[in-house]
Amino acid sequence: MTKRKAKQIFEMYNPQDAVIRCPSGRAPIRKILDTYAKAAVNLYGIISIKDFVEIFNSQNTEQTNAAEIFTLLLPDIVKKNKCRDGAYYCFYKDCIIHYWAMDDFDIGVHWLREQEDKSRFIPEKNEFLKYKNEYYEDKVQKIHWNKVFNFILKEWPNNKVFAIYDDLKINSQFLGQLEIGGLQEKYDLSFNTDKQVQQFFNLLQNAHNNTRMWVNKGYTPKEMMKMFK
Repeated sequence: MTKRKAKQIFEMYNPQDAVIRCPSGRAPIRKILDTYAKAAVNLYGIISIKDFVEIFNSQNTEQTNAAEIFTLLLPDIVKKNKCRDGAYYCFYKDCIIHYWAMDDFDIGVHWLREQEDKSRFIPEKNEFLKYKNEYYEDKVQKIHWNKVFNFILKEWPNNKVFAIYDDLKINSQFLGQLEIGGLQEKYDLSFNTDKQVQQFFNLLQNAHNNTRMWVNKGYTPKEMMKMFK
């Protein structure tokens, strides 16, 4: 998708002329909604406004609705998009979508297609709001990915350790893909023994299976497998 096309799509669903002043007395809830929106896109990538409202209303005494979500969050989206850092999320169709897709909204179509008909993982409020930090991960996921990182650090210390690790994790969490073949060529990774190969793939498979994925609406493959059974 070209930058021009992405800009047109952004402006279609986040129009400048729809920005209005915050309704009297609703400024406090706007701040809370912004925190929820960041947590939601970090956990799901994309979420329908309908589901977002249901989650917020189920966890808070103060209630909201789809129209108010648009009214309260749009001004900050438009304002931040004009800045160098850009907006953290924006509206897309009837959803709220992560900034990662704002240069190519086709990835949002992919997420929606993969999420279709799946249940949504919804942690309790305190845990849900921890996801406002885009680097947050639950204890189990963190343990498994730390093992992958330590393996990479030990076996390929002179290579681009953080870049390799980030690529593996991004493919897993954001795209639901266990990608290694392309990375072997990209970073010139070599294995000395079959044991080393097996150990790496076992660690990577375990990390992948315990990753909260956007394509699974926040569920891990391991949790999805249990539900299907």
